[in-house]
Amino acid sequence: MSGKTIYLAAGVLVVLLAGAVFANVHLFGGYLSDWLMPERTLSLFGFLGGALLLAWQLERQHRNATRAKAEEARNALKLEIYKDIAAVSKRASQGVLTLASVTVEMVMDVETRSSIFEETQRVRRASRSFGDLINTQHSAALGAGAVIAAIEKWEIALGEVGSEVRKSLSDRLTALRQAYSVFGDEMMLYTDINVEPPNGWPVRGAELARLNKNSQAAQASGFELAAVLSRLRVATQNRLLGELFATEVSERRADGLVIRPYAINIPEDPQ
Repeated sequence: MSGKTIYLAAGVLVVLLAGAVFANVHLFGGYLSDWLMPERTLSLFGFLGGALLLAWQLERQHRNATRAKAEEARNALKLEIYKDIAAVSKRASQGVLTLASVTVEMVMDVETRSSIFEETQRVRRASRSFGDLINTQHSAALGAGAVIAAIEKWEIALGEVGSEVRKSLSDRLTALRQAYSVFGDEMMLYTDINVEPPNGWPVRGAELARLNKNSQAAQASGFELAAVLSRLRVATQNRLLGELFATEVSERRADGLVIRPYAINIPEDPQ
């Protein structure tokens, strides 16, 4: 009930009261002075004041209820947004970690196959194909892209936090593609059993060292992207849920867990 409604109700009461006085005086032969007696006047004003007070209280309760429902709806939407972003960022982080695992596994496999060749003079088939690397990288990139899409979908709710993280994710995703382009070009020479490495089998220590270096660079690009995803989860939690729970997650957690690239031990080439 709005203020305008209160005034309307008061007007209706006044009209009804005036109608009652008119009918009593002109139709039933009453006296106007009877209505002006202090007892009756106080009763009428008391009735009118009570009605207005009741209308005002009802209007205030309605306004408070409307405000509470709107706040409840906003909080529910904030929780939905956080769950959406947390879910896609978690999947993206898992995709990056899987890519790093495949990266290390492929370099270690080259070293293992090289050692086996030294003993048997036979080339063993690679445990991971070049296609595995491409598919895993593609999956990780899609995961990061899904996070960027979610940020754009909820941009009005995330504000500057979303814009900043979206740019960081785009930059890190570009860096990841560049790093894996270099690593993939190298690794392609060692995964096809029908293609001989540049210097044949066994693979020289210098070649393994180069693969190892490119592997670390590729892993690092993925871990940097994962760190941005961690910061996103903390930032959105503080922005969307901090007011609801009257607390915030420490900004020190926004940097996430620091993961260092894994490096294999490279044997030295025989003199």
